[in-house]
Amino acid sequence: MILTGPSTDLRPLHPGVGSGELVVLTAPLSFWGGVDRRTGAIIDVHHPQHGAGLAGRVLAMRAGRGSSSGSSVLAEVLRNGNGPAAVLLAEPDLILSLGVIVAAETYGLYCPVAVLSASVFAQLRTGDWAQLCAEAGTSAITAGAGNLQIWPAGEPGQTQPIDAHTTSAEGERFTARTLPSEIEEIA
Repeated sequence: MILTGPSTDLRPLHPGVGSGELVVLTAPLSFWGGVDRRTGAIIDVHHPQHGAGLAGRVLAMRAGRGSSSGSSVLAEVLRNGNGPAAVLLAEPDLILSLGVIVAAETYGLYCPVAVLSASVFAQLRTGDWAQLCAEAGTSAITAGAGNLQIWPAGEPGQTQPIDAHTTSAEGERFTARTLPSEIEEIA
């Protein structure tokens, strides 16, 4: 599946490029008290994916769950290098968006965030490979252009992301996790 946006199916909320194995959550997650800020693992014992690691993976969830303090935990997880490579949502989430904005502004670390339509979100499967390229609009959480590619789990050549350096729409340089085959397109 390849989507190009902005469209009704893909609306970027924060710029960046991220790729990794998808982890699709079946319930909303609060980063405050729900994610270990050092390891990026889900520690909420009541969450269906308790114990799942988010580090370097593309996190997909319908929406976040509460606490405005979750934005600081997300920023810390990204600073520690154990945060998600990208975030895909079915509904806009200001707390998660604030967390990635803080990580970008404070630490220079970019984690793209995009909202998908319900029909596209329903097609996401844990274990598949995803790459999100999101470009900013006129502000940090305004929709801009972007694209999303999904590969089925186990497809050859889609398992080893590498670091690539690219530039946001505003001209800022950042490091992105990407596939070797995509380097020439985004470098």
